[in-house]
Amino acid sequence: EWSTLVHLGDGDPPALPDHAAELRALFVIGCHPVEDANIQWLDEQRSFLATVCPERYAYDFDVFEAHARAKGGVKANLRHAIESFRPHILHFVGHGRFDGVDPALELYDASLGQRLPWTAQELKSWLSPYPPRIVILNACRTSSQAATADAPIAVLSSMSAAAIGAGTACVVAMQHDIAGSA
Repeated sequence: EWSTLVHLGDGDPPALPDHAAELRALFVIGCHPVEDANIQWLDEQRSFLATVCPERYAYDFDVFEAHARAKGGVKANLRHAIESFRPHILHFVGHGRFDGVDPALELYDASLGQRLPWTAQELKSWLSPYPPRIVILNACRTSSQAATADAPIAVLSSMSAAAIGAGTACVVAMQHDIAGSA
């Protein structure tokens, strides 16, 4: 079942920063590289490069591997990567979760051996200073509805709503579980 995407912000999307000489894309791998092989994140990364960034000289492409950059804390490192790189495109691949109230993406932290939640509030906060033009959330339940109208974060009832609330012009997200290949 499909639902209509509603833009929660007012006015035009934010202009690109003055320093935007080339398109910057940040590809975030939030899952465990071996245990979550069924996500096929490597195939998705290759497809993304082949279709979105075919002329490499015109793009600045960076990969954030949550499992490989755990020193100092995966969340602190990802926040720093977003703030310093200021991507025009943010592409997340991994797991998403939604319990009816608190949506989150999961970041695998190898130093702790566990998945940490990247909450809707954090996503909005981290993206707000320099919102990407496009956010792609290839993870389950990243565009779910709040279970009740009076949910504590009804305005941010999904990860996609959080990205739009940060000023992102376009969000691609999933309403249900994802099965199959990239």
